[in-house]
Amino acid sequence: MGYCPNPGGQQTPNNRPGETCQKTVVASQRSSIMMTMTDTQTLPSLCAPALPDLLAQTSALHKHLCPRQVLGIRMGLQGGALLGLTVPQANKRLLAIVETDGCAADGVAVATGCWVGHRTLRVEDYGKVAATFVDTETGLAHRVWPAVRRPRARSR
Repeated sequence: MGYCPNPGGQQTPNNRPGETCQKTVVASQRSSIMMTMTDTQTLPSLCAPALPDLLAQTSALHKHLCPRQVLGIRMGLQGGALLGLTVPQANKRLLAIVETDGCAADGVAVATGCWVGHRTLRVEDYGKVAATFVDTETGLAHRVWPAVRRPRARSR
């Protein structure tokens, strides 16, 4: 399991074995870069807050805990880390656009502090587990979606 040390010296898990997040980074100049984060690469903002605390918050909000809520939390943490923002946000600097109206949207909301009522969370239901995170001050945006790394076929 990959770990990200936080400033206090404690370790927090950020990825499961075999799991990877793919991102497309789009700057205001409309250039794009494809990045893949593996278990060994970490970003500092993934450390705070702790994943179990966020899971407890989203399960209380949603009345149960399901796998897409976990994906939503991980996407929200990853989006904040890519933008260099501490999440959950208390101000309205971060805008999250989720592409599903299901459980993943609740996970993104809890992880980022973006809510429909605050006008910092938009729901565009395309039926995909993906979200775009926008830093409204810099114009930088990242689209994050989960992907499972598949083992390569063995050669004979």
